Amino acid sequence: MARYTVDGYTKITWVPAIADITAPKAATELAAAGAVGLEDWITPDGANIAVPTEAVVDAAVLSSTSEWEAPGRYKLASDLTMQRDDTPANDKAWLTMVRLTKGFLVVRRNKPVSAPYAAGDVVEVYTVEVGKRSQVKPTKNAMSTFQVHLYHNGPDNDNATVVA
Repeated sequence: MARYTVDGYTKITWVPAIADITAPKAATELAAAGAVGLEDWITPDGANIAVPTEAVVDAAVLSSTSEWEAPGRYKLASDLTMQRDDTPANDKAWLTMVRLTKGFLVVRRNKPVSAPYAAGDVVEVYTVEVGKRSQVKPTKNAMSTFQVHLYHNGPDNDNATVVA
């Protein structure tokens, strides 16, 4: 059975605009001028992306002698912990994750981060709005980091296919 590591194999990109979240375009959307690769800023345990909570619908009927359930609405939650850069102009994550900024978080797994997006890649696309940045409490022997919550406020697709 083949297995893979997440280290170096998870590409996470902030994209300002995507026309079709089922088929994001490699060159004109995922690699466009406004797209920002975040994987070089996110801490190893700082990508808490699209964690679902789901409501339970009571599906029992009068003739049943047991409780039945069905899935209801779901809600996604994403939080990122990212490092700061000591040069303000290079502090890309901090400059990108500004409160109330709307866009898309795109996640590609199982392929080296160094490989550019290509037609056929399977990605996750989340419509989000950035919450308030929060500086993480300083500790000894640690990088300066901040956290941000992403509010999922539109459609998502956890099985999109990149097109040329």
